[in-house]
Amino acid sequence: MPQSQAPQNVVLLDAVTAAVASRAVNPDGRIYLTWQYKTTGSPTGVNIRLEGSLDGTNWEVVGTAQTDTSGMLVYSTTAIPLSFTRIQLITLTGGTNPTVTARLLTS
Repeated sequence: MPQSQAPQNVVLLDAVTAAVASRAVNPDGRIYLTWQYKTTGSPTGVNIRLEGSLDGTNWEVVGTAQTDTSGMLVYSTTAIPLSFTRIQLITLTGGTNPTVTARLLTS
C-alpha cells in the first residue's frame, strides 16, 4: 500500500496587480486540489482560474473560472490526476489599487 503524503500548501500568486499565470506546481501524486483567492482594494472585476496540465505546456481550466469580488473564496475539485497545476489571473479591474493573493492546497 502506498504511503500517504502530507498535503502541500503553497502561495502561487502573492498580491499581484495584473493578469499573470503563477508558476507551475507538481502535485506529486496528490489528486485533490483546493484553492483559495483573496482580493484587496475592492476590485469591481476579477477573473481567475485553476489550470491543469499533463505536460507543463498545454493548459486547461480545471472546474470553472471564478469572478467573485467579495474578498476571500475557497474552491475544491474532485479527484483529478495532473502532472502540473497553476493559478491564472485573467483580469483584475476597478477598485483602489486592487491585488489578488491565491494559494493551492493539494492532498
